[in-house]
Amino acid sequence: MGAGPSAPRSRESGPSVPGSRGSVTAVSGSQGLRRSKSWAVVETSKLGDRSLSSSFKVQLQCALHEFGTQRGCRSENYLQQRGFGALVGIHSNWIGHFILAAARPTNRLLEEHHLIYQLHSQHIGAVINLQEAEEHSGCGEGLARGSAFSYNPERFMENHGRTGVVIGCYFVYSGAYEDPAEAIQAIRTFRHGTFKSTSQVQVVKDFEAFLLKLRVNFIPPDKFIKRGGDVPGYPNILEHMTRQKKALHGLERRALLYVPKIIDWITRELIRRTDFNRQKREKIAASFMLAFTTPKRKIDIAKAKDKINVADWGGVEEMEVSTLCHLLLGWLRQLQEPIVPDTIATAALSRGDIEAAIDELAKADKISFATVQILACFIFQVCYCPYFTNSSTKSDYRNFYNGVESKSKSSVR
Repeated sequence: MGAGPSAPRSRESGPSVPGSRGSVTAVSGSQGLRRSKSWAVVETSKLGDRSLSSSFKVQLQCALHEFGTQRGCRSENYLQQRGFGALVGIHSNWIGHFILAAARPTNRLLEEHHLIYQLHSQHIGAVINLQEAEEHSGCGEGLARGSAFSYNPERFMENHGRTGVVIGCYFVYSGAYEDPAEAIQAIRTFRHGTFKSTSQVQVVKDFEAFLLKLRVNFIPPDKFIKRGGDVPGYPNILEHMTRQKKALHGLERRALLYVPKIIDWITRELIRRTDFNRQKREKIAASFMLAFTTPKRKIDIAKAKDKINVADWGGVEEMEVSTLCHLLLGWLRQLQEPIVPDTIATAALSRGDIEAAIDELAKADKISFATVQILACFIFQVCYCPYFTNSSTKSDYRNFYNGVESKSKSSVR
């Protein structure tokens, strides 16, 4: 939560008070910072550690505090605050220029003193509630009806709908609902009053459209990207990775920082299906080699591409081996530029030994080299052993894979 740099400061600004009555807006208590220590001497975050005597002391002090005040506990009466409070109607102080510490509000204070408007006018962007459920239910005006706190938290979310919009976008991103309308309806079912305006609904729809552009792996022929000389072509691997980085997040983004997700998923799935069985490996290797020359039914391939384009990666596990092989080769073929630049590939092929060739490949960018590493791993584990019978060919593949693997530890990771 923050406020403008020119926000006023209270004359009583000071350190926060631990263990005090539940507060909002900042990590502070409701005592207006006018006591050297809290009247509640127990740690409110550890209710299970409270002794019977300390609990009784809290209740007794709350009851004694109500004497001599018009509206119960004087600790919640902002008129008892010395100096000038940051907000009218509630104990509040500026801590520095960006943090506002305040007592817990009530529904009455929110209405009578227009606290939400005051927060907006002070450029407060977030409110942090430090109250515990049913904490100090006998103090001041007690708990609000239908709430475990002294106010209804929904009051701070009225006329905004940002919570519903964020949840709706998350449902779309995670694939919990295929259609934004279904996600919005599900949120409305559990959280009444959300998505009051068409603009909020449109935000979720726009977010879905934004994601679809980032997640596209197979571009339809009618949407080829025009290149120099008006020659239709597909993006190169670097452009694809730029979109992928925007679409992924967290650990997955870090793991696939230099490798296209589609290559990682398909190769891993094919390797998994070998199940360390020689016959299965031979079948997958044969399917992969036939994919170079034998066309697949366009209907099957189109359906598979549609699933990947909407990030239905769970559907990859249900696809046939031949379909996965055609998708892998099809994605590589659609790239307008090769994964490894021609100059580097030519130099690598001209070398007399495998180690020298690997050194040449390492001169490519990290994305190109990491992708070659994944493909080399796939060929080594699936194709070379069962499909090639020449012992020298096997040895070359083994040496190439081991060399790429060792080089990747220093250049990629």
